Amino acid sequence: MKSSRKLLSALALCLVLGAPAAASEVDQGPGSNPKVEGPVLQDNSQCSEQPVKGDSGDVLGRAETCIYLYSFDTLSETDVLREYGAVWLQARFVPAEGWCATDVGTRLELDGGQIEGTTKAPRETGAKVTTKLKLTAGGNALEDGAISQRWAAAPGDITTKSGEGHGVSSVWSGETSKPVNLVSGVSYSYEMLGAGPENIAFGFSKFSLVSC
Repeated sequence: MKSSRKLLSALALCLVLGAPAAASEVDQGPGSNPKVEGPVLQDNSQCSEQPVKGDSGDVLGRAETCIYLYSFDTLSETDVLREYGAVWLQARFVPAEGWCATDVGTRLELDGGQIEGTTKAPRETGAKVTTKLKLTAGGNALEDGAISQRWAAAPGDITTKSGEGHGVSSVWSGETSKPVNLVSGVSYSYEMLGAGPENIAFGFSKFSLVSC
């Protein structure tokens, strides 16, 4: 006879980034700082960790995020009208004992600026994968840049959506009692005399868990 399993869905708060704090040395599930290639400058970073609780107040797991802000070196591109940058998100959800994650979602959205490119979902899971964001300054780069990270993708399916024009969202689906990592990035541009994106919204968009 099969034992009954309790199904739970929870929503995590998405943080809105204003002025990030200095880089924090946090054990970020997908890895340490992303690898940067070419004329790409890291401007700032911020990491956070918070418990995820159910309606009864029980701790269901731990949510961790690290956000990284980058700019493309203006001396390495020829566009005199626009500036270029990128935002990178690394996230990990760790289920509490007795719980298995079945769906974990993240979002990374920009308020302002023009999206130039986004990362894609990995082609395989249950293994080490590499997520990479190529930076070309809208085709005006004298030398292309890139941001990448090698990380452990939990067995299951990962889908990525980037067609809404404001950023990228990722969802992992499966069933595991082990940590679930998600990595995503967005490159963007804005007018030379502009201030860039006003806000960057990032974090987890949903959790679904079952008792296990």
